Order: sequence, then structure tokens, then C-alpha cells
Amino acid sequence: MKHTYQITTKDNTKLYNVSWMIDNPKATILFVHGYAEHIERYNWEAEQFNKAGYNVFGYDHRAHGRSDGKDCYLADFDDNCKDLKEVIRYINPKHDFFIYAHSVGALITVKYLMDFEDDTVKQVKGCVFTGAALKISEDLSPMLQKVAGILGRIAPRLKTTKLPAEGMSKVPEEVEKYNSDPYNYRGGTYASTGFQLLRATKRVATRLSEIKIPFLAMHGGDDGITDKQGSIMLHDLAASSDKTLNIWEGLAHEISRSYDKVDVLKTMTDWVDKRV
Repeated sequence: MKHTYQITTKDNTKLYNVSWMIDNPKATILFVHGYAEHIERYNWEAEQFNKAGYNVFGYDHRAHGRSDGKDCYLADFDDNCKDLKEVIRYINPKHDFFIYAHSVGALITVKYLMDFEDDTVKQVKGCVFTGAALKISEDLSPMLQKVAGILGRIAPRLKTTKLPAEGMSKVPEEVEKYNSDPYNYRGGTYASTGFQLLRATKRVATRLSEIKIPFLAMHGGDDGITDKQGSIMLHDLAASSDKTLNIWEGLAHEISRSYDKVDVLKTMTDWVDKRV
């Protein structure tokens, strides 16, 4: 059964939340979505996890979807990490607890795991990452990446380039749905947002050895938005004794919206099944 609700963070930001609940779940999964999208894009993925025996929760990041804020404007990346912590505390999972995080959602999750040592982190039994934004593709607005630091400070509300929809999936219907979804942000990325994201990737890259949690990192081999080398670095450098890397050759950024999406979701649920 699907249910929507709001939680209010400590800085009075209202976050839109969704739960997909079943009877007698064997574990709980929290979805953490990517940049410029929203959690209800994951209805199909949630259905697959429900069928596999899991309760699913998710939320819209601040300035995304139906949450407070506008146009994905990000003044401080760490606000997202704090929001994740508050969402987990609100859910207060009673079963084994896992996180499935995509793209910038994976960046948020990895930094959250690094920065906090409280009870919420201790509840996380493992993570599934797809298209982790741990390294931004050098082909994605290379000039903007070079000047992001300057623009982020002197013109934080300057709107720059927008994400290329054609880089999301090789399935034309998925690209069309991405562009037409009214809760996806299709405008230019604020300079502040771009700066915050790029700075976070650089900071996280120096600390990947701090990750000790079990994880499955999956990435599209043809991802032109986030660089698969970020997922490879995570796998190579993390201190986790239980870590798996899966590069899906020929797939773009959103591997759960590809022609292979059924196999992708089965790989995820099978991985979690073995750790419940």
C-alpha cells in the first residue's frame, strides 16, 4: 500500500515522503533519488522490491519534487546529508535496513556514512548504488566544471547548463517521460548547486577508504553524466569486506530505466536477499 506524508526538518524544511508497504516484510529499503528528479519516478522499482518482500520508503530532496525549495537550488551540500539522517530517524526501521541510492543520491549517502556515527548509520546494513555521482563525467559541461568554484561564489543564482535528457536512458520512451514529467527540474543548474556538487565529489574522493559497509555498486558502461570511474574507485578503495562492482556495458545513466531493467532490479533484490 502506497502512502504519502511530510516530515519537517530541524531547519523547518518540509520534505515530501512516500512509503510502499506490504504485510510481513523481511527488511526495509530507503530509496535516495538523484539530482533534478523526484521519488515517485521510482514507483516501478518500489513495486519490484515489494514483490521481493521488502517495505520501501523514499522522499524528495529539498528543492526537488514536492518538497520545500525551488529549482534544485543547493546552498550547502551537507543539508542533504542531514536530511537523510532525519528521514532515517523518522522511519525508525524495525527490520534489517538497506539504502538504494542513485546518482547524486549515492553521493549524499556516501558522505552521510562518512560524516555521522550515530544510531541512524548503525542501522544501515548495506547499500545499493546505481550511477553513483562520485565523479562527474568530464564530457558534461567541461568549461562549467572549470569555473564552477568562481561562479558558485560570485553568482550563486546564475543558471547554467541543464542535464541532457538523452544521457539518461537509451530507451526513447524513458527519455520522453523524463522530459515531460512536471516534477523533474528541466531548467539550468544553479551555479551554487554545481559548485556544491563538484566540491562534494572531490571531498568524498579523498575519504573512500572510510566506507566499511557492505555495498553493491552498479554503473552503466555508457554513462555520460556520472563517470563509472567513481564507482570503480569506491569499489577499489573502500575498506568494506563485502563489496561488489557491476558495470552494465552499453547502458546509460539510469540503468533501472533501460531495456535490461528487469535484470537490473533482480540483481539488486538478489543482493539484498543474501544479506537479510
